Amino acid sequence: MTYFFMALICAGLGIIPLLLKRQFAWAAGVFVPAQLLLWFVFWLTTASTVGPTFGLCGFFVLILWCISAGIDFASNEGLSVLIAFPAGLLIVALVMVFFGSTMLRSDEYAAIVGPMQTRTWSQDIQPTNPQHIRLSSQENAIYQAKNHLTLNGRNYGSQFEVLESAVTLQKVNGEYWYVVPLDYRDSYSVWSSAGAVPGYIMVSAEDDEVEPKFVVLGDGEGFKYTPGAFFGHNLERHLRENGYLSVGLKDYTLEVDEHGKAWWVVTTYQPTIVFDGEKVTGVVIVDPVTGAAKPYPLGSVPSWVDRVMPKDNVKQNLKWWGELKGGWWNSWWGTLSLLEPEDPIMVYGSDGDLYWVVSMTSTSQKDTSLFAMVYVNSRTGKTTYYLTNGGSTNSAIENAVLNNKDVSYKKLHPVHPQIYNLYGNMVSVMPLLNDSHARQGVAIVNVLEIQKVAIGNDLTEALGVYQGMMGKRALAALEKGTDMKTVQFIVGRIHQDAKDGNFYIYPKAGIPHLFTCTRVVSPKIENTDSGDVVTIGYYDTGESVLPIVSFDNQSIQLKQTENERKLNERIRKNYNEQRVLRDSSTVNQRFNRLTPEQRERLMKTIPAN
Repeated sequence: MTYFFMALICAGLGIIPLLLKRQFAWAAGVFVPAQLLLWFVFWLTTASTVGPTFGLCGFFVLILWCISAGIDFASNEGLSVLIAFPAGLLIVALVMVFFGSTMLRSDEYAAIVGPMQTRTWSQDIQPTNPQHIRLSSQENAIYQAKNHLTLNGRNYGSQFEVLESAVTLQKVNGEYWYVVPLDYRDSYSVWSSAGAVPGYIMVSAEDDEVEPKFVVLGDGEGFKYTPGAFFGHNLERHLRENGYLSVGLKDYTLEVDEHGKAWWVVTTYQPTIVFDGEKVTGVVIVDPVTGAAKPYPLGSVPSWVDRVMPKDNVKQNLKWWGELKGGWWNSWWGTLSLLEPEDPIMVYGSDGDLYWVVSMTSTSQKDTSLFAMVYVNSRTGKTTYYLTNGGSTNSAIENAVLNNKDVSYKKLHPVHPQIYNLYGNMVSVMPLLNDSHARQGVAIVNVLEIQKVAIGNDLTEALGVYQGMMGKRALAALEKGTDMKTVQFIVGRIHQDAKDGNFYIYPKAGIPHLFTCTRVVSPKIENTDSGDVVTIGYYDTGESVLPIVSFDNQSIQLKQTENERKLNERIRKNYNEQRVLRDSSTVNQRFNRLTPEQRERLMKTIPAN
């Protein structure tokens, strides 16, 4: 009955001008059909009263006032004073729009993103182990889910379909999954005969070779409240008619709690700058079986809920900030330091939280350089701004992959570029899909040098190719700040993989790791046998298989030309100089982070001469 009373109030306000002119018959003639029509419109569109004009209410009151003025004009054969009602309301609405514009309130729009912690990209940023790289994109998860709508001999696809808009990435029992909800096909007959949605599908986000799980619910546990249901079981209509008429609702997703029960999680928001400036206030969690709903403000959201901040809010807030942080005038005249965000990508951080990762670049279409990376915690909205000091945007990286001869030949396309700190380098990892959205490979691209594109049939192969590229430019890799260790040992076993061409070396004793590299690291690697004494440099990531960045076989002595000797000396000299510069920069950064009291105490310990 919520929409009935909403229509009743709007129709009553709409006939006030006629009542003031004592045209009671006309007022009654307008009120009854208007009330019934608005009741149907509000119910059909699941209208809300969010905003300063109470949503559609203000619009329809304006329409009814125009009708009232027209009736009075026709009755009196002249211009009616009732025209002041719609004209006045229209002027008020236009004034509100003007005073809510970015021209007058640029500072408020720029501040919606909230406080930002600014840092510089370094080794501690996004320290993600390669085993946790997300290889299944949302596109591929939807593709897999659509191919698993048959279970125990029953084809659920005839009645239900994947609800693509509600798919969400979630960590469930320490593993990353896409939770893919099902909903009724767009048919009243299906909804009335099926009674409930039988379950949902979970697709691994780390390994698309893992068989998707079709979670079929027991009798009486099917989802009765869904976005595609009819009448009072429609999820949004159910919420609107049960206490959420004046609350902004968006981003309907399905998430699974620690006990394995699925819930609808809906983001709540309110406009903060007249009609605009949406600010996320929390979530409302709905039981799909009973319809019971409970709101949770930001800061009190249950720990199993991973997604609170909607993607479009994150992008819009950063767009306002990037364009308006220097003021409205600068946004179109001076255009100094204007930035714009690319599409946010979901990535799990080392702390286990889900983040929207956004590449920031110049608003100029001719500039494809990466200026910064912004991480927005999807649970809290906390924003961290990382200066990258160079690199390429996601679109430039995707183009570099598309132009790779292996990718273009197989007609593949990259999806969901994800930024990781891999062996001390900022890299973008992308699954490669074919036209049917099935994964056919993996691409790893160095963000600072996008010409370095490593392509593999799977993650292991792509990592092997990338490690070989690191071996070609060991100095460049070391300059990123990665700790490198040198060790000498006797080779116990050495093997070259026939598939990827990588060499795998196992020490005879004392070192419980395999070491891997490609032939480009050193020409001596192809002539190494068991029992040889070798000296290697490697990245100590703690993994069972470690990449080699330098290799020397002490049993093989090769004569160098004078040019080779000078080149190696120059490389070592450049590295030492860069290391001094890097260390100096680190000291300066640490000194700048000290409080005035800490700096004063430090200065007292430094000799005057």
